Amino acid sequence: MGAVNKEALSIGNAKGDWYEAPLPKPPVPDLQSTLSKYLDYAKVIAIAKRVPIANTERAVQKFASQGSSIQRRLEQIAENEPNWINCFWLPEMYLSVRLALPVNTNPAYIFPQQAFKTRKDQIECKVKREKFDVAVERQAAVTRENITGHGIDNHLCALSTLAREAVADGKIDQPPELFTDPLFDELMRFPLSTSQVTTTVADTFLCYGPVVPDGYGSAYNLQNDHIIFAVSAFKRCAKTSAYAFKEAIRQSLIDMRELLAESS
Repeated sequence: MGAVNKEALSIGNAKGDWYEAPLPKPPVPDLQSTLSKYLDYAKVIAIAKRVPIANTERAVQKFASQGSSIQRRLEQIAENEPNWINCFWLPEMYLSVRLALPVNTNPAYIFPQQAFKTRKDQIECKVKREKFDVAVERQAAVTRENITGHGIDNHLCALSTLAREAVADGKIDQPPELFTDPLFDELMRFPLSTSQVTTTVADTFLCYGPVVPDGYGSAYNLQNDHIIFAVSAFKRCAKTSAYAFKEAIRQSLIDMRELLAESS
């Protein structure tokens, strides 16, 4: 074949080598936008845990003004790095916990459609389907935000890391209240870490560990007629069980299969 076309995403040559054009740099989200979304999520956690939100609201308002210098520092890093997210997310989240873990894999099978037994069952199914659709739409919106670089988790992770560095360097006296607020720790905990890298190579799958000691990792591989889940949990944690979580995924898939089939 001829010379590699640098404008193509991937083109092979006679030697079987491949060229992949680099992805565009992820943007640094707007600070006010991230803080607004953060407060929305924090309110959900506050309601669930029945704790006041006033301190969190005050911390967010204060950081909206005092966080501009940290935001500018992040923007400078983003200018000089191919991907600013890798500078913070990988060491702070994915690579911070180094423990042994067991792995379970579980294919998702197709189960036969179940018939309604009563009118009440049919009504309950309709209500569940409506709530399911709302949840799917919300999840899709959050996913779009994250894959386009506008999610809040990477942004807040970078800002909190830079704030710690600013304290260590004597640029600020103490960490901003936003990052010492208990709701921040809870919101930035990820007990369930999921992702997928689909491969068509037989009997292969991706797996990774949890990002917190009492969490789960759940990689999934979409196939034509099944889904492979690689579920992981740390052995030393008495609160988690990779096997139990695998069974929970299996039952959830059965429930969704019945819900979608019966409400269609």
